[in-house]
Amino acid sequence: MKPRTIIAIIHKGNKVLLTKRAREAFKGYWCLPGGSGALEKESYPEKAIVLEIKQDMDVEFSGSFFTKISEENEERIYFSGTIKGEPVIKSKETISEIKWFNIDKAIKMNLGFDDKKILEKFKNIRK
Repeated sequence: MKPRTIIAIIHKGNKVLLTKRAREAFKGYWCLPGGSGALEKESYPEKAIVLEIKQDMDVEFSGSFFTKISEENEERIYFSGTIKGEPVIKSKETISEIKWFNIDKAIKMNLGFDDKKILEKFKNIRK
């Protein structure tokens, strides 16, 4: 079975929440929040993303499946939704900053992973 990563597109209005990575891969890049750690405790991705966001930012995530990217060596599962509360960095080993960005500005940024492509798809579906 391929390694899986779960990622959240957290949005409010025309803004999305991005985290700046504190470790490789893509150290120093802004990215959509997520990871794979919660999948060790919770095998269902839709439950694991809630746990991952709670562990990393101490907020309640509520959302649904958005899309999946399956490559030869990895599978990334994306959810879109909202949060209750103000995000704070709980995992300084993985996150150095948290910030809301206008989605158009975020798409123009040099983001890590496939996040630019995912945000473009998210924006087009929301039109």
